[in-house]
Amino acid sequence: MTKKQKIWLAIFGAMFLVPEILWSPILGLWSIDKEIFNIGNRILLTIVVLLQFLGCLGLLFSIYNFKKIKNIFYLFILLFLSFCFLKLGYLLYLFYAVRNIQF
Repeated sequence: MTKKQKIWLAIFGAMFLVPEILWSPILGLWSIDKEIFNIGNRILLTIVVLLQFLGCLGLLFSIYNFKKIKNIFYLFILLFLSFCFLKLGYLLYLFYAVRNIQF
């Protein structure tokens, strides 16, 4: 892995992990309540989820393109990132679908 690839992997990893550690938007999906859709929180939450979505996408492509590791751990990481990518895409769609609804 070249230095450039390691730097991009670290950037995408930070884009995915920092919002997840601070606000946990992926794990918060299971307990959706009215508080998450308030107009004050909606814009910030959409930006955080979009940032995490792009970070997860970049991590997925970076790890997929680095093909030296071919074991079961590699496949679990790709499966987990794919699941997170789909879940974040669903969250973005959900925020788009309820953008004009007032709670």
